[in-house]
Amino acid sequence: MSLLASLLASLLAPAGARLLRSRRLMRAPMAAYRSRHPRAWRQLKPALEQTLGTAITDTDTPLPLVELRLD
Repeated sequence: MSLLASLLASLLAPAGARLLRSRRLMRAPMAAYRSRHPRAWRQLKPALEQTLGTAITDTDTPLPLVELRLD
């Protein structure tokens, strides 16, 4: 399969998304991002908090987290 055909096939692949509502499910991605990208998180967190108008914590954060998956 050519590169172009492969790219088009991946763009047309069925996909799904779901909003993460569980506190347990929300904690893992936030903690993983913070630990992998501490410098970026130090810059991103204040911007998100200013946009949302409240603090971002590991629990009860108003930041919507979405899981994306290719079917």
